[in-house]
Amino acid sequence: MDSKLPEKNGLETHGGNYCEPIESDYIQGNSVNTFNYDGDDVSKIRLEQLVFVLSGSVHEINPVRLRIIQTHLQKISVDARLTVSSLEQGSIKIQGSLSSLEKLQELFTEGRLLEVLGIPIEYVYFLSDETKNEHNEENPENQESDLVKDILENGAFGKDLTGTDLKGVNLRNADLSGSDLSGANLAGANLEGANLLYANLKGTIIDSTTKLDNKWLIVWQIVNQQIDKQQLIGVDLSSTYLINVDLSGTNLENANFSDANLEGSKLEAANLEGVNFSNTNLEGADLNSANLNDANLTNADLSYTDLTGANIKGANLINADLSNANISSANLIRAKLNGANLIRADFTDTNLKGANLLKTYLSGANLIRADLRGANLSNAHLDTTCLISADLRSANLRNALLDGANLQGANVENTCFGNNPGISQQMKDDLIRRGAIFGRYR
Repeated sequence: MDSKLPEKNGLETHGGNYCEPIESDYIQGNSVNTFNYDGDDVSKIRLEQLVFVLSGSVHEINPVRLRIIQTHLQKISVDARLTVSSLEQGSIKIQGSLSSLEKLQELFTEGRLLEVLGIPIEYVYFLSDETKNEHNEENPENQESDLVKDILENGAFGKDLTGTDLKGVNLRNADLSGSDLSGANLAGANLEGANLLYANLKGTIIDSTTKLDNKWLIVWQIVNQQIDKQQLIGVDLSSTYLINVDLSGTNLENANFSDANLEGSKLEAANLEGVNFSNTNLEGADLNSANLNDANLTNADLSYTDLTGANIKGANLINADLSNANISSANLIRAKLNGANLIRADFTDTNLKGANLLKTYLSGANLIRADLRGANLSNAHLDTTCLISADLRSANLRNALLDGANLQGANVENTCFGNNPGISQQMKDDLIRRGAIFGRYR
């Protein structure tokens, strides 16, 4: 798959993530005696502080072990002046030159420095002059670190994180479900195993060093229009946030969109054969001329959708909501519509031959010239339904509610009626003259 992401910068690729662990040869080959300060006077270099926030306790680290940590970090950073300035519950503060500390932060971002003395590092940040201020409201950087800590500890379910700077942050396994990450900066961030169900990734910034599970990389590519539309066969996009995306003409055969939000999406002429749309929100979507042959649309919200000319042959639409949808000239041969909401839907010239419409709600629907031969409309709500010139030959309308239904010009030869509320004796006599069959309810 062509991700269309920026090229990686000399790092090896492992499982889709760009990382290369630090080996012992790397430390030995970079002696602390050969550090470079670009010609500056060492005595004039301003010292900064870098904070390693750890996932475990550090209060039991004794002075000897502390020196081991310090020596280890000196070798990695190639800075003999680097020192551990303080040891606190849950964190270690490192003091050294800006260039050496930036190097350590970069190694963490790249996934090459993920622990200290066997204790995993959760995230790394600079302790600037402002962060020394005890007042958090005057300290944006500290506020940012507090936000990250809160996300890791409590999750960010449903939070507004638009435009948030999370560059280089370790959010591995974090719960970001339902959050709005539009415009957020995730360059170099680690989101392996993160829960991004229903997360909004529109305009989110990532780069080649961002660690993102493949499913969410595909979602990011789709919402930001950087996807190869022909490479999505069988893709898993369940429980994703894909509002207003453009997937028109895309081959999505056998893809899984169950429980996804595709409201207002463009799927015109898309190949959706065998796709799982169960419990999916497709309200207002454009499915004009789409291929939905044998698709699973149980409990899907298809209200106000455009399904004009769509191939929905054999599809499962049980309990789906198609109210106010335009389904004119579509092919619904043998489709399962049991219990579906079809109120005010437009089925003009639609092929519903052999379709199962048991207990459907067709109140106010337009079925002008619809082909309903052999269809099962028993117990359906057909009140105020327009069936002008519809072909109802051999269809089953027993127990169907026909109050106000218009059957003018409909072909009712061998059509089964019986126990139909709303039908007058005059209407019944007329239907019998036209070939309808009235019998007792079975």
